[in-house]
Amino acid sequence: LNWHTYGSGHLHGMSAPDLHLEIALDPDALHRETQRRLSVNTGDHTQPLILERGYTATGQLDHLALRSPHRASEQHYQYDALGRMTFRTQQHSQGQGQTSPTIAYNYDKAGRLIASQHGHDAHRYPVDAAGNRSAASSSTPNATNQLAQLNGTRYRYDSAGNLIHREHESGERLTLGYDGANRLVTLTRTTQRGSTTHASYRYDGLGRRISKTVRHTDGTTATTHYGWDGDRIIREETNNQRTTVVYEPGSFVPMLRIDQGNGNEEKHLSAYITDALGTPLQLLSPNGQLRWLAEPDDWAAVKSQRAVRGVTQPIRFQGQWHDEESGLYYNRHRYYDPEQGRYISQDPIGLNGGYNLYQYAASPIMEVDPLGLSGVYGLSGSRYSQPNMVRRMSEELETSLSGGLTGQAFGGVAGVSASHNKIIAPNGAFNSSTVCWQLGAGVYAGGGGSGTLNLSSDPVSPGVSDSLGAFFSGGTGPVVA
Repeated sequence: LNWHTYGSGHLHGMSAPDLHLEIALDPDALHRETQRRLSVNTGDHTQPLILERGYTATGQLDHLALRSPHRASEQHYQYDALGRMTFRTQQHSQGQGQTSPTIAYNYDKAGRLIASQHGHDAHRYPVDAAGNRSAASSSTPNATNQLAQLNGTRYRYDSAGNLIHREHESGERLTLGYDGANRLVTLTRTTQRGSTTHASYRYDGLGRRISKTVRHTDGTTATTHYGWDGDRIIREETNNQRTTVVYEPGSFVPMLRIDQGNGNEEKHLSAYITDALGTPLQLLSPNGQLRWLAEPDDWAAVKSQRAVRGVTQPIRFQGQWHDEESGLYYNRHRYYDPEQGRYISQDPIGLNGGYNLYQYAASPIMEVDPLGLSGVYGLSGSRYSQPNMVRRMSEELETSLSGGLTGQAFGGVAGVSASHNKIIAPNGAFNSSTVCWQLGAGVYAGGGGSGTLNLSSDPVSPGVSDSLGAFFSGGTGPVVA
């Protein structure tokens, strides 16, 4: 692949001679893509696939229009004064026109998604003070924000905070096992009729999943291998097929897909059509023939999928890879459960990733979490949608990892400290602890803890609210002169 840039590195196009592929990008004065033309030179003078983008005055995606010989589609978006997406529509034209229902979104004062309207279908997402999803049939989460029940599904966790058991009202069960690094390594899915599917997962030294083996109910076994470019999955390989994904440079937004059988078969090229958040909604051949199509979903990324025979599309929200055997989405450092709209294990960077260790994002309509560590603003036009996204997230991850553990050495004294541990529980409780020690002319060791209970009659919101607080602290430590 050859990437073409201009000026200080702004993307202008791409070519792949082996695939006879040419992609031309037209930028505006702010270097934002306004048109993408994809053409394959096969000698039959096929018209290019054209994708046009328009932006609001504040830089968010206003519309996206697709034109091709076999298919056309449009996406339109509206936002409120705070930049939050409030409405979206999608229209397809293939033979007869088809318009998807308008989707409307509603947020609380803290910017969390609490409701949506998909045509005639209404969805409600009540949350507690810590951002945990709740419902009338749910039990209250515990102090570490672990859900015991949601919409009739029951959950159990181990002592490290990893989900180890999930049971639906239908009787379907999911049993999960982890290694010492809290990575999912085994999984058993049991249907209500008693048939079982077993899966095992392997990781490399960087914690990236490199393979999975699934034993199906009929006794057959299938192994899938994964190839990586940094923190992005770029290759999925089975006994029958190899799939390569090309991302927009420096981002987690998929751009192209190349499928090839494990013999010497011809390579099949497809183009991703994504939404404002970078979630794939269509997979098309270079001349616009549909290979895969889906409708947007609030917490599961997509729903109502349709595809040609033999085609699956596992990419969900940015950085997520759908596992058919469990329904979970592999998300680099963790696994995401679309039924809960949250992760099944605690954040490996602790509270540097947010006050709720299981939270995916306050709003899946506005934020993404490609690394499974911390949600970031993800709508097109933001800094996280630009070509420096991977680098920026890596830098912020390094800052988070170093921020909780600091060291200093001066005048013959060395010291280490750890601090800023805080959790906001469902009832609004807050706690913090600090540990430090140093060695030098004298030896000092100490530890301490503190906590605050904050009770408020109002939901979390910007501004000032009436509250009642209490604070306590303490610490011990020997000092040797």
